[in-house]
Amino acid sequence: MAIGRITYANKVDYRQEGQDDKYKITAENMNEIKRVFNNSAESIEKGLNTINENVKKTNDARDLAKQYMEQASQDALAINGTANGIIEKVTTEDGYAQINDSSNRRLNNMIIRGNSEQIKTTGKNLLLIYKQTQTVNGITLTYDNDNKVIIANGTATSWTNIALGVFDFKKGITYKFVGCPKGGSVDTLYHIEPNGGLFFDIGNGATYMPSEDKLNTLIYFVVTKGVVLNNLVIKPMITTDLNVTYDDYEPYTGGKPSPSPEYPQEIKAVNELSGVMSGKNLLKPHGSYPRTGYGITFNLMNDGIHVNGKCTASSWYTFIYSDTLQAGTYYINGIKGASNSRYQVVLYKNDVIIGYITTNNFKLVLKEKAKIELSLYVYSGYGTFNDLVLPYMICRNENDLYLYTPYQGQSLLNYTLQNPLYKLSDVYDYIDFNRGKIVRNIGVITFDGSDDEDIRLSPPDGSRRVYLYLFRNSILSIENINPYCKSNMFKFTNLWTDGVMSHNHLFYVSSTNIYVSYNEITSLNDFKTWLNKNPITVYYQLATPTEEDIPAELLSQLKELQTYVTTTNVMFEASDVYPIVDLEYIADTKTYIDNKFKELAEVIITSTSEEEL
Repeated sequence: MAIGRITYANKVDYRQEGQDDKYKITAENMNEIKRVFNNSAESIEKGLNTINENVKKTNDARDLAKQYMEQASQDALAINGTANGIIEKVTTEDGYAQINDSSNRRLNNMIIRGNSEQIKTTGKNLLLIYKQTQTVNGITLTYDNDNKVIIANGTATSWTNIALGVFDFKKGITYKFVGCPKGGSVDTLYHIEPNGGLFFDIGNGATYMPSEDKLNTLIYFVVTKGVVLNNLVIKPMITTDLNVTYDDYEPYTGGKPSPSPEYPQEIKAVNELSGVMSGKNLLKPHGSYPRTGYGITFNLMNDGIHVNGKCTASSWYTFIYSDTLQAGTYYINGIKGASNSRYQVVLYKNDVIIGYITTNNFKLVLKEKAKIELSLYVYSGYGTFNDLVLPYMICRNENDLYLYTPYQGQSLLNYTLQNPLYKLSDVYDYIDFNRGKIVRNIGVITFDGSDDEDIRLSPPDGSRRVYLYLFRNSILSIENINPYCKSNMFKFTNLWTDGVMSHNHLFYVSSTNIYVSYNEITSLNDFKTWLNKNPITVYYQLATPTEEDIPAELLSQLKELQTYVTTTNVMFEASDVYPIVDLEYIADTKTYIDNKFKELAEVIITSTSEEEL
């Protein structure tokens, strides 16, 4: 099978006034692309001929091979036509993606899509927990208002009991308690128990049925002396649902479903854009090299940090890394020959020592953005360093540690949007980098009882069994589309007679009006007064999308984002929720083709092995 070749004539340099040489593609670049692709195509062609001769019985493998070759031909045509390289795409929905065939180029395009989350409860949690911060015997419990859970930190200076809340256990009812993280222990670590030791939860939950009423029973979090807690997440819940686990936690909402007027739930969206694009090695060298202190010299070279000399002080350390890392999992190199009496790396998080790294790789898990520092600590008893090489890296994948790559740099995105980017079902707001526009498909409106809101009241009458409040001419919406409306207080319905006309605590959207059923208030003036203290926010799909220019500061940051040779880490932080990010990047031609050839070889080997079996 013949494979298409790149056929454009050899290029000569073209220079445009103001061209940034760092990113200018030169004739040498284009001729190299042509050479690499055509050489690879020739090799693949020979490989395919060999496959056809030796693996004739593996018809599926040959078909797949032809698909790869046809794709290679299409890629050649694409390069001939645009001279921009092969454009690839990647999407991240959870804040992280790794690209393994990237080049040192600006992004071809980026779409940042909105995203939304809203806490919804069934009312199964019957325990109202304390929300104030408490510190007892070195242990601090902090209420996390965003996630409605309790965070424990500190070192217990003695046996410690801290009340989480109070509960009335009723005779003859079987309750299930969950909330203690896995790995607890009654005697040696931490656990949860009610006053009187009625039950114990060490991470597996506990059931309890009182033989008599146990009213005003305090629920305690208990910590053994000397135990160190670091952001331990406690999720206390008492329920009659005996199948729940720690992971099924929901906050207390009065034993009723939410969102509701009593327990509104905010809809969170993408309001901060915080991201980093970097090469494989995230370890940005600290300070300048070479440096010398107390007889030891450090020099940064292409294969890592070189250490020479003998420490003339009782001990000495120097920082080799200091930067801020996004939430995520990272891996840090161990050091050959290191120990706690010779030399080791000390790991700091937000200026506090959290670990010591010797010969083994270190796994670092960050639940939130943090300042991370590494220092090399040398003990006085160690002899002379004779060109010790530290191929030091911080990577997102542990396997990447085994082939040293120097730090290549990073490009940053850090911007707070004036208005968040929302998502309802498969409809969303988004930023289109190439067009320079923010496109909005979601409308947000809040009612606080103001006179200009034109609210009307229709009391129960005939088939209408509820007090119906009408907000007239308030929106321009896609009418009656179930997935595309939400509220912070009321449940959406697309039913009229059997919905908002008949049931309490619902809202209904027409093309221009919003209807709310609320039987607790029967006077229009009282309803407006209530709204003033309890605003209703409605999120809906706009009838016609709107567009606005990307702010200049944000656009400037987007233009600076780039990928790096071979491997690029794409990392976004979630202030409330992660944005959904679609990237178009220009692949490194040689790496792209090599990866395709590897995939082809793996498919052929697998198919041949299966056929032989």
